[in-house]
Amino acid sequence: MKKGLAFVGVVLLFLGAISLTHVHTNPLAPGGNSGCPSADNLTLRFFKAGISEIQNGGSVDSYVLALRVPLNGSRITVVNNPDGDRYTFTRQGALYYPPKPLHFRNIYVENVSWRKNIGVYTASRNYAGFLNATDGRLSVSRPIPNFGGLSFICARGGFLLNVSSPRGVLYGDETYRLMSFSNESFTIGNKTEYGTPLSLLLVCDPCSGYRLSYRVIANASFGGFEMYSGVFDSWLQVVLPVGFNFTEMTIYPNYTAYRAFHEWRTVGSPCIGEGYAGMEFISLILLLTGAFLLGVSAGK
Repeated sequence: MKKGLAFVGVVLLFLGAISLTHVHTNPLAPGGNSGCPSADNLTLRFFKAGISEIQNGGSVDSYVLALRVPLNGSRITVVNNPDGDRYTFTRQGALYYPPKPLHFRNIYVENVSWRKNIGVYTASRNYAGFLNATDGRLSVSRPIPNFGGLSFICARGGFLLNVSSPRGVLYGDETYRLMSFSNESFTIGNKTEYGTPLSLLLVCDPCSGYRLSYRVIANASFGGFEMYSGVFDSWLQVVLPVGFNFTEMTIYPNYTAYRAFHEWRTVGSPCIGEGYAGMEFISLILLLTGAFLLGVSAGK
């Protein structure tokens, strides 16, 4: 009996050790080593730029590029609460501009009622210096050195780019014209579609060999909406050149982290180890059971 329990215990320990080793060394498992990054120890970061409307004195917690305020003066005084720092914004056209992009937690415009709405043009710190606010739009104002525009690198963890009301041209590796958008039509590769482009979703996924997937939603000429989707070949980077403009943009600079947070715990993702969390649990059960049986056999 002792030998039987000991034998079963050794077998279970062996299977548990092999299984656990497989989980932690398999390139598709979390923490594995392959061209498809793991989901372990990844922080989900994202950056935004857009136009919003808040009540005067409301929360912003971002860099402010411009304000639309119900005043007619050439200058306004804007307070950053709760710090109390005061800044002068100067009017150009329909908007008031700070001397440079400034970070505000809560924004209050003097001589405007607390209940009045103000339009706020904002961007995350990483992109505030490369964007410009115009009436109802944000645009790429100057290029990042050596890249010719806002550049998104399709390497390591990939990226996700979501743009509302895109206008202008997107390039692959600075020279290849991937897409272009106007008010009445848009071009994908060499094919032109008609309708007003409303949104663009562009994903570089390491699991697909860093190919670029896209989805464009546009107003249909007969009413309603149409969706266009497809895949480009691999590119090192996607560039939004100076002049490209939009109403809102969200960037997830690590698509692996985005996918992990949104899919791993729910539907699973082959890229980051679908089923490996359960396998690790089973491995531990095998190890514990094997150790228990060895202990029992040794005590008899």
